[in-house]
Amino acid sequence: MKNIKALLKLDYLLVAPYWLWFVLFFGISFILGVFMNQGFAFMVSWTIFAGTIMAFPFENTEKSNMNMLFAQLPTNRKSIVSARYMFIFIVLFLSLIIGIAGGLILDTIFSNSHAEMYYEFGINLSLFSLPMMLLSLSLSFGLYLLNVGFQTPFLYKVGYKKGKIFMWIPIIVVQAAMMLPAILNLFNVENPNRFNVFNIMIDNSTISTFIALGVGIVSAVLSYIFSRKIYLNKDV
Repeated sequence: MKNIKALLKLDYLLVAPYWLWFVLFFGISFILGVFMNQGFAFMVSWTIFAGTIMAFPFENTEKSNMNMLFAQLPTNRKSIVSARYMFIFIVLFLSLIIGIAGGLILDTIFSNSHAEMYYEFGINLSLFSLPMMLLSLSLSFGLYLLNVGFQTPFLYKVGYKKGKIFMWIPIIVVQAAMMLPAILNLFNVENPNRFNVFNIMIDNSTISTFIALGVGIVSAVLSYIFSRKIYLNKDV
C-alpha cells in the first residue's frame, strides 16, 4: 500500500506541470455549455476532455526519459499499472465534481431556456432534474473511461509520441455521432433529425444511463487487462 501511495504521488507530479491544459479544456467545455444553453453539454464535454489529460504522465515520462526510473523503483510492474488506473479514477471523481458544479451553475443561468426545451422533449433538461443528472453522470463516467480506456494500452505499447493520436479518436467519434444529423443533411438524407443522438438519449434516458455505465465499466476492465499484459512484457 505504501508503494501505491508513492506511485500515486508520482503520477500527480507528472500531471501537475500541465495544469494550464485543465484550464483550457474547462474553458472550451464551458463555452460549449453556454453555446448550447445547458449544463449537460458542459458536463459531458468537460469529462471526456479530462480523459485526454491522462496521457500527460506518459508524455512527461517520455520527455524526461524516466522509463528507466520506473524500472528501478522498489515495486513490481503490476503495482505501477494498478496505481496508474487508481489515479485515472481519482481524476474521474474530481472531474465529475467539477462537472456537476459547473453544470448546475449553467443550468441556473439558463433556467428559462430549459423551460422552453422541456416542452419540446417532454423532460426537464436541467441537471436539477434527477433523470437528467443520472444520465449526465453516467455519460460522463462512460465517455471518460472509454477515452482513457482506449488510449492507455496504446500509450503503454508505443509511448506518447507515437500513441498520442489514439487519445483523440474517441473524442472524434463522439463528436461525429453528435453531428450526424448535420452531416446527413449535407447528403440530402430525408429527416436526418431522427439520427439525433441527443434526442435518442433523452427519449430513452433510462436505457442510455445503463448503456453508458456498462460501456465505462467494460472499457476500464479491458483497458487494465491489456495495459498490464503489455507493460509486463515490455522491454524498458
